[in-house]
Formats: sequence, C-alpha cells, structure tokens
Amino acid sequence: MLIYTLCALSVIAASVFYLFFYRNWRRERQLQTPFPENWRATLESQVPLFRALPAKLKRQLEQHVQLFLAEKSFYGCDGFEVDDTVRLTIAGHACLLIMNRSYSDFDDIRSILVYPDAYRVRDVEHDGLVVSESNEIRAGEASSHGQVVLAWTQCEEGAVNP
Repeated sequence: MLIYTLCALSVIAASVFYLFFYRNWRRERQLQTPFPENWRATLESQVPLFRALPAKLKRQLEQHVQLFLAEKSFYGCDGFEVDDTVRLTIAGHACLLIMNRSYSDFDDIRSILVYPDAYRVRDVEHDGLVVSESNEIRAGEASSHGQVVLAWTQCEEGAVNP
C-alpha cells in the first residue's frame, strides 16, 4: 500500500510541475544560452527599431526573440524557403509588440506560415440558407488555432520601411 501511495504522490507532483512550472523552467534554461552575434547583426539590419533601443530593451527583445524562435515552428508555403533571416525578421518585429510585457502573451501562437507573396484564400460564408463564396487576396492573418500566416514581401517591406 505504501508503494501505491508513493507512486500516486510522484505522479501528482510530476503533473503539478508540468502544468505550473515546466514552461517557465524550460524558458529559463533557453535564456541561459547566449544570444548569437549573427542573430544580433540580422536584427540590426532587418529590424530598424532595434538599433534605436536602449541596451536594456535590446536585451529584452533579444530574450523574447530567443524564446520565440525556440518555441514557434515556421513553415514555408508555395515553395517558399524559410531561412534564419526570415525567422529573425518575423520574430524581431513580432516581439516588438510585446516589449515590456510578458512573453506569455505569445503562448497561444504555435506556428508561423510564410508565403512568398500575397496569397489567395477561398472564403465560404453561411447565412441561413444562403451560401456565399469569394476569393480574397491576403497579406497575412491570424487564426484562433495558433497559426499566423504572413506574406514575406509584406514583411520585407515593413522591415525596410517601418
């Protein structure tokens, strides 16, 4: 009976750790890795506001970018090749949105889909018995399913002309 009790307590303790502490523990470990110099150079060239930030805010942005790249999956669509420049540019601009805020604001985002240019979406709307179909051209969108979809040409334009 003692063995079952110890096993049950171990499972409960492990579950509590995983549910309430694991994410923060994993993030702290991730931030112990130094920020790569080549990433910093890419941020300086692709995220113009990065150069203007004071040292404290630069460090905060670097930490957010480091977590973003560790936790989010990037996928190229329509043959687009996602490289470090693409990932760092998107992460840098996204993380500017949460400066002086908790990184946990991005917890619901799981993946970033990147198209080479604006993309076409077939949209179907139901209004009672009436069904409407339309084709829309989009440069980006976010869904409630943890996906963000972006058009790289628009990201590049925003990087060059903030």
